[in-house]
Amino acid sequence: MPRRDPLRLDPDFFRKYVGSIIEVHMVDGKVIRGRLVGFDMEYFNILLEEVETNQGRKVPAALISGSSISHVLFVGPPKLRIPRSRRRMDLEMKVKEIIKDNPNLDAETIAKLCNTKVDKVERILVKLKQKSKSSEREQGKSS
Repeated sequence: MPRRDPLRLDPDFFRKYVGSIIEVHMVDGKVIRGRLVGFDMEYFNILLEEVETNQGRKVPAALISGSSISHVLFVGPPKLRIPRSRRRMDLEMKVKEIIKDNPNLDAETIAKLCNTKVDKVERILVKLKQKSKSSEREQGKSS
C-alpha cells in the first residue's frame, strides 16, 4: 500500500464535506462560518453560503481566497438532501409567507428573496390564486 503524503490535500476528502458547516480561520484572526459550497484544490479558494463572521455580520455567500486562510474546522453535518417534491412544497410555503407579509411584491422580487427562478414563483402564484378562488367558492356555497 503506497504511503500517503500528509501534506498533500485529497480532493475526495473535501468533496464529502460539501454542504457541511465549516469555520474558516483567517491569517488575520477573523473567523468566517458558513456552508461549504465548493473549493479549488490549486489555490484552496473556498466558496461558502449562509455566511456569518465573528463580528456578527451575515451575508448570503462569500468567496475566500486560499492565501488568507490559516486553517479550516469542519463543525457541522452536510445539509440533508431534500426530495424535489418536498423542495417545491417548501418553496410554496416561503412564497406564502412572503406575500402574507408583503402582498404587493412582484414575482421577480419574490424569486430573489427565495433564491429561485421567476418562472417557478409565477407558477406558484398562479396555483395559490386558483386555490384561493376555489376556497372562496366553497365558502360561498356553505353560507
